[in-house]
Amino acid sequence: MLRRKLVAFFALLTLSSLLAHAAPTPAAVSATSTETGVVDAAQIKSLIEQLGNDDYFVRERAQEQLATIGIEAFDALSEAENNPDTEIATRVRFLLRLVRVQWSRGSDPTEIKRLLEQYATADDPARELLVEAIAKQPLPHSVSVLCRIVRFEKSNLLSRLAALAIIEKPVANDAERQQQRTIITENLGASPRPTAEWLRAFVAAEGDPTASLASWNRLLDDEQRVLGQFASHTRSSIVLRLLKQQVAMLSKLNRTDDAMTAMRRVLAIEPEDNEQLAELLDWLVVQKAWPVIDEAAKHYEQRFKQDPILLYSLAEAADAQGQASQAAAYVKQARDSSDADPGKHYSVAIRLQQRGKIPWAIDEYRLAIKASPPTEAVTIEAQYALAELLHDQGQDKDAAQVLLESVTAVEASINAGRQVVDGAVFTKVYRSRMHYFAACEAEAKSDLPGQLTRLHKAIEDNPQDADVLISLYRFPKLSEAEKTKIKNQIRAAADVFRRQIQENDDSPLGYNQLAWLIGNTEGDYQEALRCSQKSLELRPNTAAYLDTLGRCYFAVGDLDNAIKSQLQAIKLEPHSGLMQRQLKQFEKAKAEKKS
Repeated sequence: MLRRKLVAFFALLTLSSLLAHAAPTPAAVSATSTETGVVDAAQIKSLIEQLGNDDYFVRERAQEQLATIGIEAFDALSEAENNPDTEIATRVRFLLRLVRVQWSRGSDPTEIKRLLEQYATADDPARELLVEAIAKQPLPHSVSVLCRIVRFEKSNLLSRLAALAIIEKPVANDAERQQQRTIITENLGASPRPTAEWLRAFVAAEGDPTASLASWNRLLDDEQRVLGQFASHTRSSIVLRLLKQQVAMLSKLNRTDDAMTAMRRVLAIEPEDNEQLAELLDWLVVQKAWPVIDEAAKHYEQRFKQDPILLYSLAEAADAQGQASQAAAYVKQARDSSDADPGKHYSVAIRLQQRGKIPWAIDEYRLAIKASPPTEAVTIEAQYALAELLHDQGQDKDAAQVLLESVTAVEASINAGRQVVDGAVFTKVYRSRMHYFAACEAEAKSDLPGQLTRLHKAIEDNPQDADVLISLYRFPKLSEAEKTKIKNQIRAAADVFRRQIQENDDSPLGYNQLAWLIGNTEGDYQEALRCSQKSLELRPNTAAYLDTLGRCYFAVGDLDNAIKSQLQAIKLEPHSGLMQRQLKQFEKAKAEKKS
């Protein structure tokens, strides 16, 4: 046996050169076809067994044949990757590295082909993002491609992420749900990978959810063991996502006690970071799993004490249970944990806003402003962020007041001879937004003269504020001369944005500004659409840019894509009042078009 292992060792040193003559190059191996046609599964199994034969030449010949078979042998090779015979396992792993998958197929849509071209040359972190992008594509092709990744991706982690992307992909109706499951069944083949088993259990749950629970529980147990033994293959977030699927199945079957027992498993899974722990608490609040939340608070006590966001999550849980005094205590503890540090309050405010905790975010912004001198950068940034948030929530009077305080303080400092970085520039921008918010407040009160006065003041301070120009363009009672003036101002601002694009064509800001301005007023709507799409190409999955894309589709009359883009924006920022209002406008237009 020792001699056999030594022979294997020296053989592997020359294996690449042998395969160069005996087998096709990796580039010749395809995910769609082989030179040899269909290969019998029994033949592949026999060849894999021969990889451990005592005869060196038998082992070599079997390896050469398996290399020639290529992708057709992938499933069987994957199953043998951890064979107890180290000779077989070593050769199998080498063969798996040799196989090159041709990710794209002729039937794939253009956008998916583009994503797969990037996938073929990307590193693993970039591939994670591409898996998410593919998952956002419509049925049936997105699920088909994700199954391809589940089955043939050499990275166990990426295979898992692709499987979860399929499981979590939203479907519109029963027909789409059935289509999704048919695609999974047709594309998995005989793959022995754990991720393929996840998908088979997912499909089976539709037909017999009760029977599939046992399988799902076993798969979840297996994944927890993998997390403990092979950390590079999975993540705690993956185990938690699987657990959420199990809880959803139990809840659907009205097995409340079993669902609660399943949720308690979260205490044995250490979240990767506090943000993930906060998201977990949010999920438990939705499930109304109050006992589990109490247990989690004790289990992660030290982590809660160190992170105000986690304390706010506990406050939300207490509030949901009607425990007002306990909720207030958690809020106070959260705010006190940042001391009087304006930077901490500011960062907490941003995180709370992102998580949709708007009243608490507003309070944290105000604490940041209060804790810092009025001309400090953190104060100025917090005031602007707070004002924009208040405007988004329809509180325009308060938004204007916040910026008035900011501008007044900075101008007083400048007049006193104290230097403020970019003071003159930002005061014009802030003052313009202040007047714009005041104009919005006047509009809400049907005060048209007051609205117009404020809009004129705003555009005087910042001629490139697209929102102000849009409001002036839409103003109901303008003379022809005033209309002509506004159109000229719009064209001038558009030219400024075009110059910004020319000077910095890899920045998405100019593209988005131009698209938003034209899409809401007049001009070349196709140019606006192209610019909006370019901004998202430069910075994918940005809610504000998807919001602009929705407006541009609306401008060209494509209501379906307008609504689709707007829904994507709202999914990223579900608590944005402005985005919600624009969606209602698109949906109303579509309903009127049908009637």
